[in-house]
Amino acid sequence: MNRWNVGRTNTQHSPRLGVVPLFWSLGTVGIIAGLWRIWAVRRWLSAGDVGTGSVLAAVHLFTLGGFSLLMMGALYQLVPVLLNCKPVPTAHSLAQAGVFAVGAALFVFGFGAHAPWMLALGGAGVAIGFVYFAANIAGRIRERGTWNISGWYMATALFYLVLTVIAGGLAAAGYLNFVPSFPNVVSVHVAIAAGGWFGFIVMGVSYR
Repeated sequence: MNRWNVGRTNTQHSPRLGVVPLFWSLGTVGIIAGLWRIWAVRRWLSAGDVGTGSVLAAVHLFTLGGFSLLMMGALYQLVPVLLNCKPVPTAHSLAQAGVFAVGAALFVFGFGAHAPWMLALGGAGVAIGFVYFAANIAGRIRERGTWNISGWYMATALFYLVLTVIAGGLAAAGYLNFVPSFPNVVSVHVAIAAGGWFGFIVMGVSYR
């Protein structure tokens, strides 16, 4: 018996046993640390001062280091089942986890330390990690051949994920003064992430 199959009820559709717990463990640590940091900067948040480095570090620790990793782990498990296809190869999912986690850590520390080089390097890592994730899931959708309703919703969610990354990149570039700041780019970034990326995932899973 393959030791990787322990606990996997549908082995043909499930990633190896260590993949999802890795994402969820990292995500849980990120959520706890993010909540602690948000509590630490609560006075700035209650005053509406959301542009300081400490506040941005706390928010991105929660959203990138926590929520995003939890979502990725869940989708690596759910998408192959929803689409009736093989899981993402383990090497690709683990490599993507490493790139994204390191990028998110540098990005968060860059905000807290006011280090532009760390922000730029971490932002690049986060963007590559998100695009890598989107490519992994898109590969499962393409392998499916014939699309069901969940496949269309997942593909649309990936499209909004790419838009979220672009808007976030523009916001970060404006923060670093690499490009002129675009009006309302942060609001657009949040709206696309919540309404497009997250919203279409929830609807796609619900239809299945």
